[in-house]
Amino acid sequence: MKIGRSLLGSAALRVTNAILGFGVAAVLARTLGAEGFGLYSSAFVIASVCAIVVQFGIPNLVMRETATAAVSENWARMRAVWGWAGRGATVFSLAIVVFGIIVLSILGRGMEAGQLWTYALALGLVPLLAFGALRGGALRGLQHVMLAQLPEMVVKPGVMLGLALMLGLVVPATASSAMAMQLAATGVAFGVGAITLWRKTPAAAAALASALGPGPMPSKSTIVSFALVAGSTQVNQYLDILTLTVFRSDTEVGLYRAAWQLSLLVGFGTAVGGAIFPALFARYHAERDRKGLVKALNSARLVALAPALPLAGLCFLMPGNILSFLFGPEFAAGALVLVIFAALRLILGVAGPLGPYLNMIGKEQASGRAHLMAAGANICLNIALVPSFGGAGAAVATAVSYIFLCTLLISRTRRF
Repeated sequence: MKIGRSLLGSAALRVTNAILGFGVAAVLARTLGAEGFGLYSSAFVIASVCAIVVQFGIPNLVMRETATAAVSENWARMRAVWGWAGRGATVFSLAIVVFGIIVLSILGRGMEAGQLWTYALALGLVPLLAFGALRGGALRGLQHVMLAQLPEMVVKPGVMLGLALMLGLVVPATASSAMAMQLAATGVAFGVGAITLWRKTPAAAAALASALGPGPMPSKSTIVSFALVAGSTQVNQYLDILTLTVFRSDTEVGLYRAAWQLSLLVGFGTAVGGAIFPALFARYHAERDRKGLVKALNSARLVALAPALPLAGLCFLMPGNILSFLFGPEFAAGALVLVIFAALRLILGVAGPLGPYLNMIGKEQASGRAHLMAAGANICLNIALVPSFGGAGAAVATAVSYIFLCTLLISRTRRF
């Protein structure tokens, strides 16, 4: 795989995703208002966290095992890992959906009809998100990095933007309507991704599909380590929204989410590198190419910082103006949150994708312990700061926990 071509392709996908994502966020924010956008965001985040529980960290493990099996042409091992991962995701998806229905049946009595429907529709996202992540991991392991990103990066937000433009015109401008649209867009993206994997599976591996039994599964320590990394990563990414949902109003959640969405522009280089380089780490490790590993890690840092520096400068200079222009005047109140997140994106770019690096070179247990410690710090900080300081407190808690995580990962990377 040529790194330059993959970088350009992934960068193009990320830019397209940023444009479509901002289009969706701007349309929803302006149509639903801060309160409705906050309710939609809370439900979506809860569904995303549930999907991570279902995945149990397996997509990254699938990527590593697929890349390793492709190098050695061990197609039986590849198919066995895919089959094992799919069966596990099916069981956990059913369990989470059933549990969610039970919770909603109990708590729904105190909710308005719109809130109940929004959360109920969000449950449908759980299996689609989980299986989509597994498919993406398999395609990345097969070195089809751009194709792995296409359904989530372009198809889903593109379909969602087209549907969101109908809010208030063809369908009611409510959070539940927006969530139904998100469910439809995710379903289309899932279908596109499934067809892509079917077409790109090596013929030798596809021929083994009917001949394989359950196959061996990875060691329990490996599974737990990947689960800790994935779960802790999602805690760090979404705990702020969840805590705001519990202690603050939907309006404040909406203001916070808009600032977070805008800060993704600063970190889009980090996202590009995160999509490309883990598969390279796994391949170089399998080939025992130490120089290739170091070069890939340094390249990931450069890719992250190139767009982050100028975009962060704009966020520092005029945060309120940018938020007001993109999302509406009421969202200018999230200016401080945007400044904090922009600074955090810069720091993460300097550190580089150390978590994926450790995972792909077989040091997932060290990475898992670091992520777990950072997640614990994040939980304590959010609970301490959010009730009193709201969105600003959540942003500070998230930033401090990520900086703590970077410090831990740097210390562990130096050992290997």
